[in-house]
Amino acid sequence: MRLAVFLEQYEKGGVDTHLLNLITGWEAAEDSFDIYCNREHKGLGLITEQSTGRACIVTYDSVAYDCVKRKLPKPLRFLLYPFFPFFFCLQYLQAKKLLRDKSYDVLLADNGGYPGGWGVLASIIAARNLRIKRRTLLVHHAADPPRRLWGGFERAVDHAVARACTDIVAVSKATRETLIRHRRIASREAAIQVIYNSVSLASNANTDSDINLRRAYGIDAEFLIGMVGRVEQYKGQEDLIKGFADVPPALRDKMAVVIIGGGADTEVERLRSLAATLGIIDRIHFTGFLNGDPKSLISQLDLLVVLTRDFEGFGLTLGEAMAVDVPVLATSVGAIPEFIDSNCGVLIPPASPMHVTAALAEFASEPAPWRERSNNARRVINSFSVEKMARQFRNVFTR
Repeated sequence: MRLAVFLEQYEKGGVDTHLLNLITGWEAAEDSFDIYCNREHKGLGLITEQSTGRACIVTYDSVAYDCVKRKLPKPLRFLLYPFFPFFFCLQYLQAKKLLRDKSYDVLLADNGGYPGGWGVLASIIAARNLRIKRRTLLVHHAADPPRRLWGGFERAVDHAVARACTDIVAVSKATRETLIRHRRIASREAAIQVIYNSVSLASNANTDSDINLRRAYGIDAEFLIGMVGRVEQYKGQEDLIKGFADVPPALRDKMAVVIIGGGADTEVERLRSLAATLGIIDRIHFTGFLNGDPKSLISQLDLLVVLTRDFEGFGLTLGEAMAVDVPVLATSVGAIPEFIDSNCGVLIPPASPMHVTAALAEFASEPAPWRERSNNARRVINSFSVEKMARQFRNVFTR
């Protein structure tokens, strides 16, 4: 079986990790993968390096509206907006040219949210017209409601995508629900299959897995609290900083916070300024992006915190923490409650520094129950293996 995977991403993230896990867990040696990835994607190097010997990487220069818009000065960007459908047509023609005459059995259109990468949606429609037998749309995050100005056009694309897909896969029930509620991409729940993400239990030999967080950042606190992921407002780093500041000083002095991940300089500086204003800058450490094995980094934490404010499709860092016996504190949003309950983690409402304060104080006072939950979590996450996920996808492609 010959498979094509079509990506349109710009930042490193969980979509990359999911794809690499899928290829790693693929057990049918006779099958082959071609990965089509836009050159502008910051995760392209990671995909190329870690898929060596398992997949062929085909790069292309994206003609997407968002890609072209980024190259223009901000005052001129609004001039492109009326031409959005034109750019989608260009993406369709580009995908059709890339996929033509390759004799693929399967196209996996690997998207973040929905509509997400419009080139990914265009590839599905192109694959149908090229008569590729299996055409699967994979959605990792929430579906957004159609925009007002282009709502009619977006609904037309939704209809074309639904007709072009032989299969639609969501990484969680919560993601599936947003596709049905916001986009009506399927008329009934059973039309969208859920295949949960996997968590690799093996360490990654291609990363600097020997990074020691405490030594590198001069941390001598009893408890190391960490967040791992891109620094963005919806990720809730601000809620952690505000909540940590209100922990009683006797308990706060036992803890230090490390925020691992890159982000816009303006957002990082805003958070640094907030920590300084609250008088806790000496206990908050921003590392930027670290090319370390995520599980190796997470295993050094005493508590992993995920405070996403609105929606989380699966929460890969949570799964990685569960795999290495690190307690987790997370917001009850999106798919997180689907695999974390009170027996294996602590869930709190989103955008609530007050609940963060209470949870951190409880952890610093009595960590034993949190560690007991992490032991339960390890047993839960063992069922999310890369091999199981890969088999489920192959079943979709071959049925």
